[in-house]
Amino acid sequence: MDMDIFYKAAPRPARLLLLSFSFVASIVGIWMAAAPLFFFGIWASAVIIYKSVRDPKSWIALQQDVRNREDVNRFNRFVDALAAGGVIDAETLEEDIEIEENAPLVYTVRLHQFGKTGNQLQKACAASLNALGAVDVEVKQTAPSEYIAVFSPEFPHRILSDTPCAYADIVDDDITIQRLPVGVFLDGSPVEINLESRNMLLNGNPRSGKSVLLSCLVADLARINACHYRHGGKKPIERVIVMSPKILDFQTFEGCGIRLIQDIEEMSAVLNEIHAEAEARKAWCVAHNKKKVSPEDYEAVGGHITVVIDEYTVIKTSTIEDEKGKTVKIGDLIEQKIMRLVAETGFAAISFVLATQRVSSTNMSTNLRDLIAGARCSFATETIESTKMILGDYASEAPCHDITTDQKGVGYISLDGVRPRPFKGAYASEADERAAADLMRGE
Repeated sequence: MDMDIFYKAAPRPARLLLLSFSFVASIVGIWMAAAPLFFFGIWASAVIIYKSVRDPKSWIALQQDVRNREDVNRFNRFVDALAAGGVIDAETLEEDIEIEENAPLVYTVRLHQFGKTGNQLQKACAASLNALGAVDVEVKQTAPSEYIAVFSPEFPHRILSDTPCAYADIVDDDITIQRLPVGVFLDGSPVEINLESRNMLLNGNPRSGKSVLLSCLVADLARINACHYRHGGKKPIERVIVMSPKILDFQTFEGCGIRLIQDIEEMSAVLNEIHAEAEARKAWCVAHNKKKVSPEDYEAVGGHITVVIDEYTVIKTSTIEDEKGKTVKIGDLIEQKIMRLVAETGFAAISFVLATQRVSSTNMSTNLRDLIAGARCSFATETIESTKMILGDYASEAPCHDITTDQKGVGYISLDGVRPRPFKGAYASEADERAAADLMRGE
């Protein structure tokens, strides 16, 4: 059999030639005083350079050849492994087998030839771990003659850093508080946060991806009411409060019903308001013989409330002066209020999302950390101790301290206490944020 039919076509350096031609056209245009030729050359060169920097996956980008080469080589190594394992041999016809790469190190294999089995495929995949840079593989049968091989790479964050993940590609029209998409796992499946009676803790170095993930999460929450209305809802069922010293990161959502708070004293006052509302909801549950506020009750009680607190360390260490000029550690008071709310309001349809950087026991109470049940997420950290503050005993299996600063949006996430998995956070552009804000306004 001609094995070349399985191999992906290698990329060609045509973009570099195009860029060279554009520069030459500019020079010729100047020499000949031909303005159209000059402006065409300058324009074409600028587009190529811009795409190379801002959109390296574009067909016109110069870097694409370099990035695609590893994808091609990895696919070719997988085909070689199937040949070495006897899944493909000289008698295999082109119509006997289909191989599709769904995501890096995730392959769909359809075996149409007689005598080839999933067990044979499993053995071939297991023998190919070293060649593919993987430490484990799982082969699952998804149809009578179809299998999916999912490899676990030794350094998953390296693969994920080159994995594109646009917010528009993961969000849909059926968004709820139980499934808020914020990224993709290594196998391409969506990362979905559940904030129904749950909270979230988020950690990572500066510029590692925290703010981008929070933007995706707030955009998700902004879409919930629109989805609810499409299904016959009459009143809003989601309220969002964002507390952040860097409130400019969320200014796109201003005026759409999302409450943005930057002042430290106002944060403390709003937490008092939330406690009062939780008490009112407790009385509502008693009056309606309910143990907790369920999604079907959100309209009746005034909606689910999500409190997003960004830059928690800055808030925790904040101080103010009272009327006598005495320094008050208002950050400690705020932490006490948050701790009480997290501990007491699980029944009240109130969720907290806390984001911080370089978390430690000195800038976040371990009691508060232990109360956060739901999602635990960490991007790049400096030390394994910082990872342990978020992921606990799983820190050794989630080497966030090995993630480099250029691997933005790559992290590990544990959902409802399960083993953390590597993922890539989605990127929500300003246009994505505006679209979500418009939906929340009802536009």
